[in-house]
Amino acid sequence: MPKRNLDLTILRKGRTEDRLDLFADPDDVDTLEKTLRNWLVGNKWHAGRWGEFEMQVRYDGEGKVRRTVRA
Repeated sequence: MPKRNLDLTILRKGRTEDRLDLFADPDDVDTLEKTLRNWLVGNKWHAGRWGEFEMQVRYDGEGKVRRTVRA
């Protein structure tokens, strides 16, 4: 699928921690996982706690979750 604008929601134990925008291929799971890991490192979360996080991927302006990724 071609790249498009995506709305990303980072959740920790089901609660929103942050929202991001990304221009990427929504089927490129490696890029999405890397984005989440980079966010975790940048926000100084210990790697042992990364399992508490997930990122929901939506197309820009849509409410439907298209993909969920974990670190």
